Amino acid sequence: MASQESFQKQLKLQKLAQVVCEIALVSQFVIVIVYWTQLHKHTLIEVAQLSKTDPKFAESFLSFIIDIHIFPFSTVFANILMSKIVFQLSDMKYSIVYGTTYSFVNFVSTQFSGRYIYPFMTWESPASLIVCAAIVGFNCLIFFLMTKIFQNRMIINKKFN
Repeated sequence: MASQESFQKQLKLQKLAQVVCEIALVSQFVIVIVYWTQLHKHTLIEVAQLSKTDPKFAESFLSFIIDIHIFPFSTVFANILMSKIVFQLSDMKYSIVYGTTYSFVNFVSTQFSGRYIYPFMTWESPASLIVCAAIVGFNCLIFFLMTKIFQNRMIINKKFN
């Protein structure tokens, strides 16, 4: 009986690990796209300002920002490839919860600090809510595509193994 309980706990832990990896890959994919299409130009402006007073720090800052918008995605992607996680479409609901929670935390943070985190989400108009909904929708699209890609990978692996 104890081994059955241990097995059930292990299955729950495996499922949790799968969901975390699914959310991590999808969110990192979206982060990379949003950063390089919307935020990098703002970073370059900030670095130009910093370089006037502290060029060494500005260079380090730019390197750091670029690294944190490349390496996490690469690492999560490699982890999923090596661990052979197969996305489950039914897990998309967790990605929606994650995106909604992130949006809410962003809103609260902006309201309490008086400073926005992203120039396209200032929370000064309903447009920020629309942007959040669009990002959550994009998360869902990426999740769906990843599900199809990784399910096809498993079909191909079965044919050749």
